[in-house]
Amino acid sequence: MPDQTSLNQQVVDSVAEAAKAVLDAAGPQSRAVASQVTVLAVSLAMQNAVAQQQQLYMLQNAATTAVVRALLAAGPEQAARWQELLSVIRELFAPAGVEETLGRLKRLLDEMDGAPPAPGRA
Repeated sequence: MPDQTSLNQQVVDSVAEAAKAVLDAAGPQSRAVASQVTVLAVSLAMQNAVAQQQQLYMLQNAATTAVVRALLAAGPEQAARWQELLSVIRELFAPAGVEETLGRLKRLLDEMDGAPPAPGRA
């Protein structure tokens, strides 16, 4: 009776070769997946930074409109108080530095790619 556990050496070699190919591809494949996840996270961060800036501008415009409307309706004795409030609102809603946020994200991506930093951004 032939041995039930014996395998053809060609089958063993082909399975071993396939396993080696899968294990060799695992490193680059996992790096590619990690890179895609990172790029997705950075793109969402960029989208959030732009959306934050848009919302800030809308809020600033609404507050300015309300103060200007009150300023126009107020008498001369209250005008100075409303002008002071308008300057406080402008200061309070100063742009949140979306350019700085996007620059930091770009530097992060450049570091991940191993690219040297852009001139003047070290």
